[in-house]
Amino acid sequence: MNKKWFAAFCMLAFGICLFTIWQFGYTEGYQEGYNAFTPRTIIQEVQLPPEKIIINTETVREVPVIQEVEVVKKIYQVQPLANFDNVTQLQAVMGSFLLLGNETWDCDDFAYHFQVLLAKNGYYSSVQYLRDKSHMINSVKIGNELWYIEPQNNTFWKVTELD
Repeated sequence: MNKKWFAAFCMLAFGICLFTIWQFGYTEGYQEGYNAFTPRTIIQEVQLPPEKIIINTETVREVPVIQEVEVVKKIYQVQPLANFDNVTQLQAVMGSFLLLGNETWDCDDFAYHFQVLLAKNGYYSSVQYLRDKSHMINSVKIGNELWYIEPQNNTFWKVTELD
């Protein structure tokens, strides 16, 4: 939809809102202590000759107040993730755990779970899809270098220099 049609649609919608308020009137929707629209009388007048005026009234019913419920939300403080400073630091982290999956896990399961483990240890990593091998692994940044990690056997290798 181009801008002219969108502007025309917005103007039409605004016009309909104004017409509705003009036609049916506007009342304050809420009063203190109520969670529902206040009862009001709707009056419709029909223009007839001066000797005959018909007035039709209808009362809107009151809706009971719904009980309020307290909602408890858990707030998690997220620690900023960091890149590895050197290969020794990566080796230390890699040596601190071994990811053991079950018999239904394949490369993408290992890669996603390994990414979570690195994040829990405070390190940033990403999941990489190697199209030529149809395989998923992880990658990390060490200094100014990109390294790949194979989470299924805890091996890693340098891919390229960055910048």
